[in-house]
Amino acid sequence: MHTGDTIAALATAPGHAPRALLRLSGPGARTILAPALRFDDEPKPRTIARAVLHLPAPLPVLVASFAAPHSYTGEDTLEILFPGSPALAERVLACCLAHGARLAEPGEFTARAYLNDRLCLDEAEGVQAIIAAETDAQLQAARALLDGSTGDRWRAHADTLADALALVEAGIDFTDQEDVVAITPPDLRARLTRVRASIDRELEAAAGAEPEPAEPSVVLVGPPNAGKSTLFNALRRAAAAPTHAPGLLAPRVVESAEPGSTRDAIAERLDLSRLVPGAPPVRWTDLPGLDAEPRTPAGVAAQRNARDAITRAALIVHCDPAARFEPIPSAPRATPVLRVRTKADQLRPEPDAPEPLAVCAFDGHGLPALARAIADAATRRPGATITPRARRALADTRDALDAALRVAHPHADRLDEPELIAGALRDALDRLAELVGRITPDDVLGRVFASFCVGK
Repeated sequence: MHTGDTIAALATAPGHAPRALLRLSGPGARTILAPALRFDDEPKPRTIARAVLHLPAPLPVLVASFAAPHSYTGEDTLEILFPGSPALAERVLACCLAHGARLAEPGEFTARAYLNDRLCLDEAEGVQAIIAAETDAQLQAARALLDGSTGDRWRAHADTLADALALVEAGIDFTDQEDVVAITPPDLRARLTRVRASIDRELEAAAGAEPEPAEPSVVLVGPPNAGKSTLFNALRRAAAAPTHAPGLLAPRVVESAEPGSTRDAIAERLDLSRLVPGAPPVRWTDLPGLDAEPRTPAGVAAQRNARDAITRAALIVHCDPAARFEPIPSAPRATPVLRVRTKADQLRPEPDAPEPLAVCAFDGHGLPALARAIADAATRRPGATITPRARRALADTRDALDAALRVAHPHADRLDEPELIAGALRDALDRLAELVGRITPDDVLGRVFASFCVGK
């Protein structure tokens, strides 16, 4: 990547559209098209002007001009808006290349913004996350990266650890002064534990979110013969388009009064928008009934497949006609669970049991409410709140904090092995530096004088 070049690229997706946008950035961005671009009035930076681009045939365009450093990339930038014909877009781009620009490499505009200090690295990753977002939750998480709020949280972690390191190192310098205690083990542990707990929450929220499928997996879980397969078929029929006669839509899975009739995880795309306008599609999955003691090799394999599907699910629909809702093995703690009392026409819940959502697959009772609950859960599912690079850095930071906490004994008056703790804290700051920039020894020294006076 040669940052001294003037680069050009189409900023809009290929194909027909009302408008297309071409972007130029670099030292010649505002002058390179001077021979071919004629303005009605001389454009001013950060304004939009009418112009004619000669290809050589005249093409009316709108042009936005941005002077360095007040642009997205931090360089002189020109943006040209014109009718969105694919053939026209190719000709406009060819005109820019013929006048001395080169085709931008993938991500080069954002890379230049990073190199010119217009974006930090996590904000640059936020741009890519916004482009890749497929749900509102993913978009919200990407915006947190781009607006810097995620980075602010990481910088607060680094500040807390740098302050702690400064005090630990100050204590090392004055180990011969018994009346000087820079930081006590309980105080140090409290600071480190707060940071570790915050990192834990962040990593837990991000677990399983990357990569995240466009269609979240919704699994039907419960004991054998709980009516899961019947419910699977019933909601599928209710969600079918009017062109499908519900009574004629063939069952996708076998319905049987005999326990254990489902041996495989059977999944189908389910579009709930007919029942809940705006609802996203989900992967509707029927699982074998949970059996703690399968008696055959096929039963063992069926239970293994069920557990695997449960661990990957975005939502668990827990079916139990008696509303007992025994704990689900292999269910991740962060995965939401929707409790459903099936066979509402036949059985009543046990006394004192909380009343869950009740459905009857035969007469449709409760199916619209079930569809709304599934749609709500699918819409609220967490997005990829941090990138894989950040996830690795935070996990390494947590490991370094654990090493420091193991040495800082909670009931001691002084730190017994401050050198080991200081080394672990430096490791933690080095890992965070991948996200927020490096904390130098001068930074730590400055914190000693700013936050701790030994009166010497």
